[in-house]
Amino acid sequence: PTNANREFGAITASIQESIDIAEGSLSPADLVAIEPGNYFTNLTLTDSVDIVRTYEGTNPDEQGDVEISARATNAPALNITTASATIDNLVIVADSGENAITHSGDILSVYDTDVIVNATGTDTADAVFGVETDGNLTVVRSRFTGGGVTKGGNTFEPSLPPSANQSFGIRVDAATYAVTVSQSEFVGLRGGIRTLEPINQTVIIQTDFRKIYAKAYNA
Repeated sequence: PTNANREFGAITASIQESIDIAEGSLSPADLVAIEPGNYFTNLTLTDSVDIVRTYEGTNPDEQGDVEISARATNAPALNITTASATIDNLVIVADSGENAITHSGDILSVYDTDVIVNATGTDTADAVFGVETDGNLTVVRSRFTGGGVTKGGNTFEPSLPPSANQSFGIRVDAATYAVTVSQSEFVGLRGGIRTLEPINQTVIIQTDFRKIYAKAYNA
């Protein structure tokens, strides 16, 4: 099996199948737990599923990273339209010229996750984002890079140097209640955090911005 929804009791052949089963259940906040490995897929979360994270088993074959690389072009690796979602302990690699995570909902939380984006053009219309959201956002102990090496050791070379490309870490599209970023990294990007509308509260705690060629935070 490639992944398991342990709470629901189903072991499935794909991550999306586990998500679909969880979305069809009556229990709120179903958990989809993914076994370690490299997955070439695009995922869609639309209802009921709050958490997608690495299954932390005790056997050696249950240890390691879960790396999700976008397979389809012209689509984010994760497209989230549910009201509330949590992403925990994943490596997410966007397709070239696309966002890694697109979120439209109330709350998105990202924990212990590597997010890699790769812009392919130099015009502002070519901008891509690790996370693009119109909701409340919390990011903790995560890393956003424009290419580079994942925590699992895999290397993804950027198409363009950070000084030229349009790769960004986070974009907030609309006025939201709060954005909190804590103990995280933004490396090798055109910009770190970008908000297009005034928001009620932005909190940035113990976060490093390195090789940022425009602004670390642009409101």
